Order: sequence, then structure tokens, then C-alpha cells
Amino acid sequence: LLHRHSIHAPHSSQLSDLILENISVGTVLSTDDPNDTKSPPTPSSSNKKTKSTPLPPQEEPNVFGFATVINLTTHHSTPCIQSLKSLCLSKCPPQHKPEMETVLSGKTKRPAGFFFQERMVNVPMEITEVMHQQLVLDMDWAVENAEGGEEERKSLDFGAFVRLAPCSGSGGGGSGVIY
Repeated sequence: LLHRHSIHAPHSSQLSDLILENISVGTVLSTDDPNDTKSPPTPSSSNKKTKSTPLPPQEEPNVFGFATVINLTTHHSTPCIQSLKSLCLSKCPPQHKPEMETVLSGKTKRPAGFFFQERMVNVPMEITEVMHQQLVLDMDWAVENAEGGEEERKSLDFGAFVRLAPCSGSGGGGSGVIY
């Protein structure tokens, strides 16, 4: 999902690694194994009298979307984070640049984080709200249950979020993606 947008494509592998390492904060929208006997039967499947052929087992679930936040201070030296910071500053309107520089500097009272959220095109928009709500719950849980003590707790208590949202320009004047 990360390689769909030109802003993430050059560093999609490195970003994926950061996201996977970030086990405290993040939520994934995925499928369940239909052969899992631990799952309660759905009303439609429990009423069936016919025997169905089981599907082949899934080695891993199918991922349809995710939401996570990567700490800008903790990962300030990572090339993909440096590249995204540069992109933010280059696309930031001049009147907001000083504020953006402060947020991206890592010298704020509470850390800033890059907010990443992607979903397959055919996933309903209503699911996005649920993913965001779950992400907030994950962040709250991570702050309350930080195993690394006070330092880790502070690194998970974000004060600002930065989201690069690619948009297509309208009108005949220009083509391409704007941020």
C-alpha cells in the first residue's frame, strides 16, 4: 500500500520496516482465516445445513489498510524520514513554514509524528474512521503501558501529527499531484 503514492515509493521498503518495528502504535485492517475454529460462527454460516469445502489455509492475513504514527525525533536520522521532512518543507506555504520547521525539528515539548494511513481503494470510507479511532486507542494504550519507562512513554505521547496527503489539482492549469 505504501508504494502507491510517489511520496512514499522511493522509501517504501524502509518505511515498511519502520512501521513493522513500531509495534506499540498502529492498527491493521485485515482478513481472518475462514478456517479458524476459534472464531465464533456468523449467523449466516451457523444456519447452513450443507457441508462446504474448507478454503486453503492462509499463511498470513490479507491486509486491506493500516494506520500508524512514526516518531520524528526517534527516527530523525533515517533517510526516509529526512526525505519526508524535506518534502514537507518544500511544499509548505511560506506563511506556515516557520511553524512546520518547529514541528519537524524534534525540539518541541511533545514529539511530533508522521501519520501514515492507507487503505485499498474499495474499502468503504466508513472503515477509515474506525481505523483512526482504533489508532487513538492504540496510542493511549501504548502511553499507559510503555515498557521502556518514562522515556518511552514520552516518545509515544504525541503533540502534533504531520500527514502528507497527495491530492490532484483541478482545472486545466496544471497536472500532477499537489500536497
